[in-house]
Amino acid sequence: MNDLIQIVLEGTKIRLRPVLMTASVASLGFLPMAISNGAGAEVQRPLATVVIGGLVVATCLTLIVLPIIYLTFEPLNFKNFRNKMNRTAIVIFFLVLSISANAQSSVVQIDLSRAIQIAKDNNLTIKNERLTSRYHEAMKKTGWNIPNTSLGLNYGQINSSYGDQAWSINQSMQFPLVYNAQSKILNEVYQNALYSVKLKEIDIEYSVTKVYAQIIVLKQKEKLFVKMDSMYKQFLEKATLKFKTGQSNVLEKATATSQRGQSQIILTQIQSEIALKTLEFQLLLNTTENISTLDGELFLNIEKFAINPNFEMHPQIQISNQNRSIAQKYVQLEKSKWLPNINFGANSMTMKGIGADEKFYDYNSRFNSINVGLEFPLFFGYQKAIVQSSKINYQKAEIQHEKNLKEFQTLFEQKKQAYIRVKETLDFYQKNVLSNSDIILEAASKQYYLGEINYLEWTLLIQQAVDIKMNYFDLIDQLNLLITEINYITVNSK
Repeated sequence: MNDLIQIVLEGTKIRLRPVLMTASVASLGFLPMAISNGAGAEVQRPLATVVIGGLVVATCLTLIVLPIIYLTFEPLNFKNFRNKMNRTAIVIFFLVLSISANAQSSVVQIDLSRAIQIAKDNNLTIKNERLTSRYHEAMKKTGWNIPNTSLGLNYGQINSSYGDQAWSINQSMQFPLVYNAQSKILNEVYQNALYSVKLKEIDIEYSVTKVYAQIIVLKQKEKLFVKMDSMYKQFLEKATLKFKTGQSNVLEKATATSQRGQSQIILTQIQSEIALKTLEFQLLLNTTENISTLDGELFLNIEKFAINPNFEMHPQIQISNQNRSIAQKYVQLEKSKWLPNINFGANSMTMKGIGADEKFYDYNSRFNSINVGLEFPLFFGYQKAIVQSSKINYQKAEIQHEKNLKEFQTLFEQKKQAYIRVKETLDFYQKNVLSNSDIILEAASKQYYLGEINYLEWTLLIQQAVDIKMNYFDLIDQLNLLITEINYITVNSK
């Protein structure tokens, strides 16, 4: 085949399926994150959008742009240029290889607790919430926002033809109970901000724990299919040799080729998922270091279930309870505004001339006075409506708090029952099923190479053993997710 266009079309046709399958699996896997609204959604949605967009662009580059570039540059004569650049290319190749080896060797493996701590220290959302709490802490001092003091000075013919001078100072303010109510509201808002910081911290802990556990399980799946790919490779080599020597027909060779291809596709998909989850893990930690997970235990830890967990201690419930308290404080604030405003001041002036007591007063004589007054609202309709609306807002906050509490209780029971079911299934697998997988793999391979079973029986037995392993890993994944969710729901409630 010498036609460049035909070469490109054929190559694109061959690569179309694996490229689309790899990109589609990863994109569809991130789709729930892109549309989620649950815990950690503010971190997951931007990540999923970036990854899906990158996969779409990479797919277009692979299937469209690269073939066009090949068609453009392949007809050009680079023979002389290539001869001159051979040595340089070799040097660059080994240099890049060395850099890549150094980069891989600098990977830092950390445990789950360390990963959570790094995420809490570096996460920008948590940093923003901490700044917000500091802002509300500073705002606590603004509760007593007393109006400015009025100071007046007068000079002229105030009382007679003589020039007199006078000064006055006046202050108006709301009743002290109003400022006290405002200070209480600001204290409650500050406490709410502290709970928001705690909520963001456990959101990040939930997200990091979930991704960490998923990466560990995916690595175990990768090890399984690396082993299976090696077995299918040996099967293909034996089937090819038997076909060439006439000991088998084309069906056995075709089956071996198909099994090897499917194994490689699944392995590629798993490796792609590991790469995407690792990227998500790096973004959650918000660090420039090349960090990876430890190849540790497959199972996450879960504390003993509390009989009646105190969900009131969960930050999300504390926030809704705090919102209820703030709404109640607003009712008290609006009621206190029915109290009168207070005005008070002092005046001092000279009065040169003969006073009412028939005495003459000069500039050294001053006449002083003080004034105190109250401002009463005569029309209560406006303030009455404000109080009524604040009471309705408090009732809404109270209902929302009860709703959140019941939702937590229901969600806990659902996750608890799901955990019990999955744990029972997993225990059954570990006691009765999992050990058979290794026995099947070893016995099937041995009997096939001894000629005691044919290739169809070998294929079915190997697939059965792989299914057992994969179901086991999927159960571990489900159990870890349930443990993560239960720990999130019951945090601080034991």
